[in-house]
Amino acid sequence: MSGEQATVNSTELMTGQRVGKVQLGKMVGEGACGVVYLGHHTTLQIDVAVKILKSNQFEKNDQVYRERFRREAQLAARLEHPNLVRTLDFGVHKGMPYLVMDYVDGYSLRDFLAKQDKPVSERTILKVILAVCNALNHAHGACIVHRDLKPSNILISRKGQLKITDLGLARQQGMANLTHERVAVGTPAYMAPESIAPGGETDHRSDLYSLGVIAYRLAFGKRPYDGDLQQIIHGHLGGLAKFDGPNDCSPETIAMIRKMMATKKANRFQSAAEITRYVRGPLREKLRREAPLKEEALEETKKTSSSTGITRTSEFKGIVSLLDGRFEESATEHKEGKIVHTTSSERFFVWAVLVLFCAVAAIGWFFFG
Repeated sequence: MSGEQATVNSTELMTGQRVGKVQLGKMVGEGACGVVYLGHHTTLQIDVAVKILKSNQFEKNDQVYRERFRREAQLAARLEHPNLVRTLDFGVHKGMPYLVMDYVDGYSLRDFLAKQDKPVSERTILKVILAVCNALNHAHGACIVHRDLKPSNILISRKGQLKITDLGLARQQGMANLTHERVAVGTPAYMAPESIAPGGETDHRSDLYSLGVIAYRLAFGKRPYDGDLQQIIHGHLGGLAKFDGPNDCSPETIAMIRKMMATKKANRFQSAAEITRYVRGPLREKLRREAPLKEEALEETKKTSSSTGITRTSEFKGIVSLLDGRFEESATEHKEGKIVHTTSSERFFVWAVLVLFCAVAAIGWFFFG
């Protein structure tokens, strides 16, 4: 790792600079905790994504932090699965940690939802759930919990393969926390209640709750809780979501989403594999009710997805239709030594709101104290 004392501001455009063995290209995304660039790995001769963490995400010149970062990046790099974005390398550039990851040429689920203000088909929802559960099953089996699952962290390639990203920062339960202690971790709109409530303990079932919120957004064309931050937190803690809105789903699928979003962890599905077993029933029934997709129609969709001059939304719909619904039931049970994903400074604000709104915190203590 670099021993340079100077730091750079990751919000400054770094296109054209060299970071480790990667030549940075255009900036392709920016979040609360970092900036992502398209880059070219000069040794491997492949295109990669480089995430450079913002300076407010770590203590500058902290060797202990850097050692933790090294160990945790190594843990993430050990996960190899078709539905997970791999961590290929890591390092520190002018005092700022960075991650080198697979580059996925495609779209995020957030991109699609930004153009989709109505419910999507049940077939698409179930296939997305299956693919995400496939990835979570592998990560949870290795005792890794994402804790920030949301549409922007779900990518779909132009070939229709779904991948979960942003697993690059993790910590093992029992190790010193990479972030400040007792900080709520997650994105408010998709956070599990136990991630919000003081004293709540996050585990793999928190990811299943977040997936339930994503499925709700797909099914009903809107998120379960909107408004200001206090209203969103109150909704999650109180389990106030309504499931009677217009949708294109069978009662079995709506019941599944409701169970995934149960306020208490014990009332949810207990594993990604359990969700898959539940999905296979309604999905098979749905496919039996519908006419099979003709081979020539599928080929036409493939051609449309690769043609030029087509709208972004139409191409994305073609990609979604190609998602592979297969799932391998090879999960190991999640025992001790869990690893949990850590995220951005947005989480500090969530915690501050909880302190200010004591009534909301009291609800949290009622459910989780």
